[in-house]
Amino acid sequence: MSKSLLAIAKKAAFAAAEILRDGFYNRNNLVVETKGVNDYVSNIDKASEEAIIAVIKRAFPEDFIVAEETATAFTPKKYKVLGKHTWIIDPLDGTRNFIMGNPHFAVSIAVQENGETVAAVVFNPISDELFTAVKGGGSFLNDRRLRLEPDAKGSGVAGKVITTGYAFKEPHRLTRQLALLPALFDLGMADVRRLGSAALDLCYVAAGRFDGYYEEGVKSWDIAAGDLIAREANALVIDFQGGNRYLESDEVIAGSLEVVKTIAKVIHNLNRHLEQE
Repeated sequence: MSKSLLAIAKKAAFAAAEILRDGFYNRNNLVVETKGVNDYVSNIDKASEEAIIAVIKRAFPEDFIVAEETATAFTPKKYKVLGKHTWIIDPLDGTRNFIMGNPHFAVSIAVQENGETVAAVVFNPISDELFTAVKGGGSFLNDRRLRLEPDAKGSGVAGKVITTGYAFKEPHRLTRQLALLPALFDLGMADVRRLGSAALDLCYVAAGRFDGYYEEGVKSWDIAAGDLIAREANALVIDFQGGNRYLESDEVIAGSLEVVKTIAKVIHNLNRHLEQE
């Protein structure tokens, strides 16, 4: 069943990609609205979402859909309905990049059965890179299998390149976020990247392009598909407390066991220090 769900997810992603590609190269019809502080949506986001939903509804008319531009709060238990799936979609992850003409953005589609993600697609229509995964079936970049090798025990973040994002819609979070960087550099982290798409950040961890990823202020549609792709490539994905509630808690860490343990420990120590101030 997971493979048939993946086929529909890919079909939906390709339908959305046509809209995104056309909108990216033909910008005369681009209309941008402000949703909140540093938060934007375009007519292309909305058209992409409509195309995705149309494909899903033709195949599974009774399924639940959680989509960025039409969603309310996401709670996995709420969507555990026997015989139905939950589709968690971001029609354009990296909207600000798209608006500014930066080709780093993607369509993100995850499918859940009984609250568990079983198929995922993340597609960048400009680079033509298709990341996919099914539960228990591995992760792929186009036709290439993705598989991370474990790091040496105790290696932590030494020599590693980590990607992150900032809660730009919630500036009050910046104190901890900015304090985290020097703490990681003190442990030997080689460098940090911030590219502007959580979905692609997770996929890039799966592909070995980054050694780890952490972010807070993310939504379920930002990371649901990338989460499965990373885990099926042998990455560990947790929330800041070390659990697996990252689709609800808005906090996520991903990478090898050694990288994730180190980042989680640094965050824990920072939280304790900030609480004492």
